[in-house]
Amino acid sequence: MQGSTHRISAAALRSRGFVRISGRGRTWRATITPAGRAILGSPPCQHSAPEAAPTGPAELPTTRAANHPPQPSHAQPPVEADETEGTLADAPARTDPIAADLRGAHRLIRATREAARGRRPGPDGRLAINGSGLVRMFVTRDRLQRALLLAHSLTAGAVRRGWNVQPYTKEGHGSHPGIAIVVGEHRYPIEVHEETETLPFTQQEIDAWRNEYTWDRERRAHEMPPVQHKRKKATGRLRLVLPTGYGGGRAMWTDSPRSLNDALDQIFQVLEQRVIADDLAAEHARRQREEWERQERIRVERARMARIEEARLARATAEIAAWRQSQELVKYAAALRRRIPDLESAERTRIEAWCDWLEDRALRSDPTQQTSLVVGLQDERDGRGW
Repeated sequence: MQGSTHRISAAALRSRGFVRISGRGRTWRATITPAGRAILGSPPCQHSAPEAAPTGPAELPTTRAANHPPQPSHAQPPVEADETEGTLADAPARTDPIAADLRGAHRLIRATREAARGRRPGPDGRLAINGSGLVRMFVTRDRLQRALLLAHSLTAGAVRRGWNVQPYTKEGHGSHPGIAIVVGEHRYPIEVHEETETLPFTQQEIDAWRNEYTWDRERRAHEMPPVQHKRKKATGRLRLVLPTGYGGGRAMWTDSPRSLNDALDQIFQVLEQRVIADDLAAEHARRQREEWERQERIRVERARMARIEEARLARATAEIAAWRQSQELVKYAAALRRRIPDLESAERTRIEAWCDWLEDRALRSDPTQQTSLVVGLQDERDGRGW
């Protein structure tokens, strides 16, 4: 099936507990759960007026079953009421609430808590916790417990979905070591930051900056320090940060009623959709890489054949030159022999000996007479690919 709409629909049904998804890439499959079968096969709701037309949201399961009957190849037997996980009307959507304590926390969350012990805060009052195998955090000690609860809830929800949580090492510009949620070949590092706000300069800070350098006091006397010199103070608001996906999208959530609202449902919905998008992007990249490798093999083979052709042409040119030289030697020897009758005896003997060598040399160097001099296509370098 082409496109990604069916994958997004499957991810949405999985988040509501109606299907289970296994596999990945081209081999993934979705299996309906008892709750999903209950939605498709639940009996019509009873009304005081049996003949009345069904109305209202309580009739949604019956209307869906009537308009979209299950196909024969996927038909499921009716499920008893005690075997179902609830119907659409009475089963609340699955949520991922933020944990109230750290019981059952992942070992990397516990390692992060231990790493925070005895750590001194920075100028803004926040603890800087980072390193491979630790949740990357910048929080005050007062907000450390809440930050650990956010990270614990996120990792626990990932494990419930069959994902892994592993240490993360820096893999490129802008990334930092820490921990990451691993889904297939994709890694999503998580961070928790406590937001800060800048504080106005005090008169003492302004005077200290203006008198910092004696040679610059006159220029700074009526100026204000640069804004980047302002002190920062932690606000207590926590922010959960994920990497931005290929196509952008949301990557930060504030721990507030308007954003997280004490649950991580939005984050996991974004992650599920991002996994699908990243799978599609990875598949596209794989196909591009295969096409590039195919084109590169073609280019290399063409270059190899071009080198072989040039070498063969050079050999043929040399053989033609030897052939023409042998013809010139024969012509030259014949011209000399025509002069021999007019020469003195001693000179005649010397010229005859020279003509004999010329003719012998022409015979030995002529490729048309000595075919062993023709290399042809049997040059050993042709097989080695040069």
